[in-house]
Amino acid sequence: MALHARERFSLADRVIASFEQDTARWNQARMHLLFQQFELPLPFDSDYESRTEAAARILGDSGDGTLTGLATVVLDLPDESVRDLATTGVDTGLWKDGYVRVFLSHSAVERVFVGEVSRELAVFGVHGFVAHDSMEEEKSWQPQIEVALRTAEAFVALVHPPFNDSAWCQQEVGWAQGRALASYFIRFGADPRGFPSPTQWPSRLGRTAREVAVLIVNWVERQGIASTSILDALLDGLAGASNYYDAEAAAKQVVELGDLSDAAWDRLGTIYWENDQVSHGILANRTLKPFYEAHDREFPPLVP
Repeated sequence: MALHARERFSLADRVIASFEQDTARWNQARMHLLFQQFELPLPFDSDYESRTEAAARILGDSGDGTLTGLATVVLDLPDESVRDLATTGVDTGLWKDGYVRVFLSHSAVERVFVGEVSRELAVFGVHGFVAHDSMEEEKSWQPQIEVALRTAEAFVALVHPPFNDSAWCQQEVGWAQGRALASYFIRFGADPRGFPSPTQWPSRLGRTAREVAVLIVNWVERQGIASTSILDALLDGLAGASNYYDAEAAAKQVVELGDLSDAAWDRLGTIYWENDQVSHGILANRTLKPFYEAHDREFPPLVP
């Protein structure tokens, strides 16, 4: 399958970045050997461009197969992973800009509940892709699902009883496993089958969409998937709250993530005193006080 221009740019950019970051590995001799194997012109330092600038120019003129093949060597990845890497991070129109991309695999029978989970995830800066809700209208649905699977940063399966009997759900699981995508399975009265089955996955049968979303957010945070920590983003929101109501809403989001690291507690304490919408706000205090007490922390926190 031909690469789109934006995919070619994404892939070539990663290759050039590797050349620039690992100069010990990619010295002139090794770069020349690499380019020779793919029958490409050799990149040289010159008066008007550096060796890596020459490499970028040469790769820009190369064919899709050559670019992909060379990338498998430089990035030390198999062909299919390189293809996935080319599309991850590309604006497909299916994802909200700046959100963590999580594909939510589910039975169509549970589409309403999973849609609610997706909306709760959005509050935390996570886009939960739900096929029925996230796809663009008047476009074929299967290619959009494939693009979403190829460009997702994480995969979460909500395993209700019909899940295991769905060929589509099983195909989505297989795709995620084949990509070695960070994957998480939540049981709702059924256990996943196949490769994921030996793991003791959490059960959330009867829980609210909000509770399930918080579970997913905590898992995403542990994976280090987000370029900016979800917790850091929530603390930024609390620090920037400009009224008592926003401070309360931001405080509730922080509280729902559970216990914090010592560094995060310290930052929360600093925010508390630096933003008077938090320290002077009855609503934020009403939210934070039991949170501190539940974790044996002094409240109000010490002035930094």
